[in-house]
Amino acid sequence: MRGISPSYYRDRLVRFWWLALLCALFGGIGGWLGGGLLFAVYSSTALVQVDLRSTPSSASVGVIVDRVTHTGAQLALSDGLLRPIASREGLSVASVRSELTVSPLANTELLSITVRDRDASRSARLANAVASAVVTTYMRGLATINAQSQAPFQTALTSQADAIVKLQAQLAQLGQPPSDPALATQLSAQLEGAQAEFAETQGTLSRIQSIEASQSTVMRVASPAPVSGTPVLSHQIVTGLAGALIGIALALVLIIGRDWLNSRVASAEAVESNFSWRRLGRPPTQGAAPASATSMAEVAKSLARDLRFLQVEGPLRTLALVSPTPSSRASALAAELANSIAMEGGNALLVDARLRDGALHERFGLAAEPGLSDLTLSAKSAQLQTSNIMRAVRVPERSADARLRFIAAGTRPPNPERILGSEMCLRAIGAIERLPADVVVFDTPSALFRHEQGALASLIDGVIVIVDPQTARRRDLAELSDALDASDQAPIGYVFLGGLEGDRASNSHFPRSAIADDGSGRRQGAPVYAVAPDSGGLRSEAFEMPAHGTRSRLDYREGGSA
Repeated sequence: MRGISPSYYRDRLVRFWWLALLCALFGGIGGWLGGGLLFAVYSSTALVQVDLRSTPSSASVGVIVDRVTHTGAQLALSDGLLRPIASREGLSVASVRSELTVSPLANTELLSITVRDRDASRSARLANAVASAVVTTYMRGLATINAQSQAPFQTALTSQADAIVKLQAQLAQLGQPPSDPALATQLSAQLEGAQAEFAETQGTLSRIQSIEASQSTVMRVASPAPVSGTPVLSHQIVTGLAGALIGIALALVLIIGRDWLNSRVASAEAVESNFSWRRLGRPPTQGAAPASATSMAEVAKSLARDLRFLQVEGPLRTLALVSPTPSSRASALAAELANSIAMEGGNALLVDARLRDGALHERFGLAAEPGLSDLTLSAKSAQLQTSNIMRAVRVPERSADARLRFIAAGTRPPNPERILGSEMCLRAIGAIERLPADVVVFDTPSALFRHEQGALASLIDGVIVIVDPQTARRRDLAELSDALDASDQAPIGYVFLGGLEGDRASNSHFPRSAIADDGSGRRQGAPVYAVAPDSGGLRSEAFEMPAHGTRSRLDYREGGSA
């Protein structure tokens, strides 16, 4: 199946560039506003500072600060620290961690704790809560380490204080003056030793506390996270760009995808972009009515005019007008074309080959039988009987000119496609083609060309594709084109039935002829069909036409002049 050519897409993009630009502009604006209103993300940052209580060597300052800040960063991302914070906010630990960014700031003593959340207040609360938890956890750990190092001295001081109290109680029991001077002297010496030991231990503990206080590092919240009133700008840029891209994609769907998804052929340009067919039957533009008022008769006259020009390329005596799908307007055009040829002085023969739904006999006020299907049944022998042919050829009662002859579709068969593709049908069409008419017009269904019948190409001089926008589909046109290519019968052109005046062309009929009756039952000037009963085949000389006999080309003129 054929597809739309790349040049067609290119032309549509060039033609509707403004639509792509407009969609991109509105999409970008919509994305920007949506990013600010619906997808806004607010960022809040709290700063934690590391303080050194002493000034160590410059070589160790960076190492100490780097170690402490990285320790704080690991604490900030730990489950134990985040779990109570997430529980208070009604969030999961994973969601809080996904919004949290902790990083030491290079060449500073600061630890940055940033939270990005769609709620500006919650973003600030989370950042401050994490910063406070980091400081509290670190300082609690530092206090625990110091307490562990001071615990032995605290225990020793307690026991020494108890010993001093006990000695003082014993001395008090001896009284003043002491009842036992020797024991009092001994207890006083022990008390002095205990007090000296207590003072030494207390001094040692004080020195340890002083050393630990001077050499330790502490953390504090240097800058709490404020509530941000402005969303993060990068998200609006992203949503704006995404909106612009979506707008461009929508424009492509509107410009290109519409024709791709819509299988209906709505314009002649759509036909020309898919198939290399020339357009025929275009009404004249000089002084013509608008396209909406174009009638089927005008299209038929224009088509007849185009056929006279095309005869220079080759004979066009036998024409097949085919539509990819059944269309009453396509059949109406075939009838109007044959009538137009007859009105201009040519002997025209119209054949309704639509065995399934042929209705041209109703247009002319004739019975459907006998017709082409009946001739097909009679074509079992090598040649058709002349009497059968003559019974099928009739003079329309509703014809504007006596030069028009008509063969109906005939009895409706249960298998019209098989009949059209049979050898007998080709034989019947060949017999009809040999009738002495200037032009033979077949109103043909596409099924006639969808069979591998190579003989059909030799019987038809030209194929004209009728595109009715009310029923035509791109797939059906492509299948018909492939079938015509397979049968070596390239169309000489196509007729686009768009812009016709209402539906009048599809259901109107020809006016009754003004030719008077001569009293013998026949109209004056009507042709005479002489039948040779004993002949086994068709005698073309017995097929009499008025005025000027048989022609082999479309060389008729207005008024019937040669």
